[in-house]
Amino acid sequence: MQKRRQIERTKTGERNREIFAAIEDGESVESIAIRYGLKPTSVQEIIRTEKHLRAVCPDPVYRALRGENA
Repeated sequence: MQKRRQIERTKTGERNREIFAAIEDGESVESIAIRYGLKPTSVQEIIRTEKHLRAVCPDPVYRALRGENA
């Protein structure tokens, strides 16, 4: 039986949500990459992952972002 992966509740998870919010506010991938010391391809992967998490993750943080009751 596989263990369920723990939902990311670390500073990295917070950073990833900040990155996604910056993209939503119109900041470029390149400027975010520079600010966080990441490669642009890493920022793009974070954006894809966060978009998916916001759509399906049952964690209360993401449910609240979707406007659902936690």
